[in-house]
Amino acid sequence: MARILVNDNSSAAGKLKDNLQIMGHQIIYTDCHGEKAAQKAEELKVDLFLMNIPSENFFQMESKNRINETILNSNTPIIPVIDLTKIMQSDYSPLKQVLASSPHGYLLKNQVEDYDLDQLKFTIEMAIYEQGLSTKNNTDNSEDIDLNKDNSHLNKYNHLNDSSLNDELLKTFYDKIPLPYQSLNETGHFIEVNQAWLDTMGYSSEEVIGKWFGEFLAPGYVEMFEKEFPIFLSTGKFHSIELEMVKKDNSTINVFYEGKIEYHADGKFKKTQCIFKDITLSKKTEEALKESEEKFRTFIQQSLDGIVLLDEEGHVIEWNKGYEKITGIKKDEVIGKLFWEIKYQLTPPGRQTLNRLQHIMKLQLEALKTGEAPFLSKIHETEMIRPDGEIRYVEQLAFPIKTSTGYRIGYVTRDITQRKQIEEALEKRIVALSRPLDNAKEIKFQDLFNLKDIQEIQDLFAEATGVASIITKPDGTPITRPSKFCGLFNIMENLENDQNNPFKFDSLMGQNPFESPIIKKCLNGSLWEAGANINVGGKHIANWLIGQVRDQSLPDEGQMRIYAQQIGVNPEEYIQSFFEIPIMSKNQFRKISQVLFAFANQLSSLAYQNIQQTRFISERQQAEEDLQKSLHEKETLNRVITQLVGTSKTSEIYHIMGEVIKELLPSSYVIIGGITPNGKNIRIVECFGFEKYIDEIENILEIDLFKIKFPVNNLSPSGINYFSDHLTESTEEVYNLAFKKISTKLFRMIERVLNIGKVYNMGFYCNSHHYGGLSIALPKDQPLEHEETIETIVNQASMALQRSFAEKAIKESLDEKEVLLREIHHRVKNNMQIINSLLSLQSQHVEGEETLDVLKESQGRVRSMAMIHEKLYQSPNLTKIDFKDYIEKLASNLIYTYQVETRNIEQVFEVKDVEMNIDTAIPCGLIINELVTNSLKYAFPQSELNSNGIIKIELYQVEDQFKLVISDNGVGLPSHIQPEDTETLGLQLVNSLVDQLEGTLEIDRLQGTKFTIVFSELNYKERI
Repeated sequence: MARILVNDNSSAAGKLKDNLQIMGHQIIYTDCHGEKAAQKAEELKVDLFLMNIPSENFFQMESKNRINETILNSNTPIIPVIDLTKIMQSDYSPLKQVLASSPHGYLLKNQVEDYDLDQLKFTIEMAIYEQGLSTKNNTDNSEDIDLNKDNSHLNKYNHLNDSSLNDELLKTFYDKIPLPYQSLNETGHFIEVNQAWLDTMGYSSEEVIGKWFGEFLAPGYVEMFEKEFPIFLSTGKFHSIELEMVKKDNSTINVFYEGKIEYHADGKFKKTQCIFKDITLSKKTEEALKESEEKFRTFIQQSLDGIVLLDEEGHVIEWNKGYEKITGIKKDEVIGKLFWEIKYQLTPPGRQTLNRLQHIMKLQLEALKTGEAPFLSKIHETEMIRPDGEIRYVEQLAFPIKTSTGYRIGYVTRDITQRKQIEEALEKRIVALSRPLDNAKEIKFQDLFNLKDIQEIQDLFAEATGVASIITKPDGTPITRPSKFCGLFNIMENLENDQNNPFKFDSLMGQNPFESPIIKKCLNGSLWEAGANINVGGKHIANWLIGQVRDQSLPDEGQMRIYAQQIGVNPEEYIQSFFEIPIMSKNQFRKISQVLFAFANQLSSLAYQNIQQTRFISERQQAEEDLQKSLHEKETLNRVITQLVGTSKTSEIYHIMGEVIKELLPSSYVIIGGITPNGKNIRIVECFGFEKYIDEIENILEIDLFKIKFPVNNLSPSGINYFSDHLTESTEEVYNLAFKKISTKLFRMIERVLNIGKVYNMGFYCNSHHYGGLSIALPKDQPLEHEETIETIVNQASMALQRSFAEKAIKESLDEKEVLLREIHHRVKNNMQIINSLLSLQSQHVEGEETLDVLKESQGRVRSMAMIHEKLYQSPNLTKIDFKDYIEKLASNLIYTYQVETRNIEQVFEVKDVEMNIDTAIPCGLIINELVTNSLKYAFPQSELNSNGIIKIELYQVEDQFKLVISDNGVGLPSHIQPEDTETLGLQLVNSLVDQLEGTLEIDRLQGTKFTIVFSELNYKERI
């Protein structure tokens, strides 16, 4: 690991420092530049200095010379770091002069890529290696030759010059370094290589020494060596030369070479010194990456899906042929443009608004900045309009791509226009097939069949039979195109007279359904036609008509001319068209009509089967949807109930309820109104669906909707719906609840913007208590779904609200009682303190030591009880007392009372973390007071003052029992004194208190006096 100094804090330098730290180097930063930075490097004794050189210094001769001098004269190796993006290409000349004076190499950064990691690592290792070599030579020389010592023992080396001595040292050094090392003579032949070189190339030393270096190069690099080696000899060094070498096993490796010339003392060439770095793996990785990028780019271009890639600022940098085909926009027209502008241009006119443009831009910028946005990593359907006006439906997936400067965004778009059209047609057919059969007007032939297939069947039938054919609605309106109609029909169909118009005759013929094909002459009496009905479930939906044939009899042309004149057509055209009509016998025509009738029946049967099958599928799908809906509702209910049970905060209950209703009705707007504690006002506590509008609405109205209180009594008469115990439709309550402070006209405008249709309200009721209400605003034409589930959720939330309010009331009540109890303890303590003060005052007006002692002992007893109450009102727990702190404070007060400070008595406390209730604490405290007082008064008489006295108090709990031990090393309690049979008040009181605690008392008189009391915590006893 090397200590490296840097003096650049740019983003590029940040990456450089990160890479150096990954390599294991320690980085030190300075804000100095030039000579000061070089001096700083020497002061800090760093191993290497990466010196950032400002680009403006290249163009000032004085600055350039100072840079060269600093690099050459520094004792610390300096590697210049230069950003080529800030230097014009025409200004490279001064740059080259600086680089030429850099003995340890240099680092360059261009606009395309950051520092090459392999070159970076190699350059640093080379510089550190050279510095290590120089240091070793200097150190070794200083160790070998000391002018202050007797150097006669060096005479045996006199036959060696300094250069030979250095060669020996260098050889030892080179053999130990991990990098492959080699030296060549002036003709390029090997003089020496180190073990790392041999291990890398796979040769032995005998196979290398004396050989020409070019023999170990790949064929394409021999010529390069022959050209570059003379330049190397003339300049004295080279930096980061890339070559390809051949190993003994004929495999090749790519290497980076660094080298310089070593000269004799007279300045003549001695040998080259070179180190190389194997970069084969990184080279293969780079080539694989390029190949991968090329394959990826080919994939993008050949993909049938549209693929777009944006840079970190939202500009289009990739736009494949698939996207060209979908959008109708060529790649050259969009590269470099902002994608949100293109996306806006592709938006259908009805949705091209300024707000939409701002919305698209906001989402894009958010995604590019954070890599997170609502539209990312989700497939969504949308529509776009091409420049030629064609509407395309697409599926689009956007995804973020992390880069060093932010995020890029990729889009994959699939054209689903054909699928959407098929789905719409299928949906239309399913709707048609699902309609009741008793409403024939709603069943259309074209909805039941694919008209393309029917037209093909009709054309084939006409071609096979030789008769014209057409399918019409029951009123005669054509459904299909006419097949094999003759010219006479074209003449006659334009006549206004129904009796002469064959089309009108067709319509009359198909107005009533028939159970067999009907064959009739046309109304003009010259031609035969036939038809069959197409029925579905007994409902007549279409006619299949054939006809315009004539029999073998020849009509009178004179009569035909007269008839043509009567109906107002050209006689010649009429006669010519008439003779173009095919001749067919009545028997043959009847047979064709029977075939037609069979076809029509088959179509009728097929249509009916389609309807029944579709109805079955539709009902099954509906049943599955209902089941899924029911399961979803139950799952939602279970989840919501679990959440409601787990919280007692009203704000969380309101939020859970609103959130789940919004989940069930995604397009709705949900307003949760909470009742104030006094029950007189309602205020908005939660809104869902208004997120992107609420700020704008508040800015326009200058009203903070969440801070307004709405008096319940001021709601309009219809506002009673807001307090309903079930969902009730209303149109007034959103206004009454949220917007009554503004004009109705402005509110209606907001309603239009939000596209609000119906509004439903429901109150939060539980056991006749009202806790607020819910308003659900639905977009126009959207029905209310999940009604029962929503009502159940509201009812469950109402119960949770009641529990929350009840818990809040209980907590407030407990808080009040706690305050009251603390006040009682405080006042009891104060009253006892008054008693203590009165006893103290009384003691000042009495005579006699015995009387004073009685008053002092009474004060101690009162103080011990007062401290219990003091601890209680100061404690967070009003039922338990921390006895450790209590004992220490009680003992301190007794020591002060009996002026123990002037006597040589030590207190020892061994009290664990023990807590007990007040019923146990008061007698326990009095016992401690009496026994410690007794020790202070009698255990250490005046005759024993010179000895060290100890009073020890122990208290700990074992399971459900307490053990109190109070001992001293004083003169001891006389053997004739027993607590149960004594005249002293103190011991009588101790005995009585132990009985009160239902405990046991033991006395040990062997060494001083030791009282051991074992007792259990007393349970609370109800007071009368």
